[in-house]
Amino acid sequence: MDASILDFPHASLSDIFANLAAGPEADVTVVTPNRRLAAALKRKFDVTQASLGRLTWTSADILPMAAFMERVYENAFYGVQSSLPALLTSFQEQVLWEDVIMRSESGAALLAVAGTARLAREAWEIIHAWE
Repeated sequence: MDASILDFPHASLSDIFANLAAGPEADVTVVTPNRRLAAALKRKFDVTQASLGRLTWTSADILPMAAFMERVYENAFYGVQSSLPALLTSFQEQVLWEDVIMRSESGAALLAVAGTARLAREAWEIIHAWE
């Protein structure tokens, strides 16, 4: 096994939750590979805060990778002198996929272009999530 992996610093969940509990001032964000894990960690964080007797607390900043990347992009996009193009909405992506499929060699023969476009878009997202 690669030595750099073994030397990677470890943090316990209680340490991470303590940092998250410090609120926005701590500038801590936990990034997960998917929404399900982000939601599970948020629930566990809330249970932990309640078990400590807290009546109120700041919501933990726990995001799936896609939401984190969107946040980073938007921060850069709205930053000083940004020349980044705007992100497409889901609707705009769908329209582009439909257009690409309709212009393809076999697109005109398809009965469900919208459904095919949706599946193509989902496949593209899955492939790029594994890169």
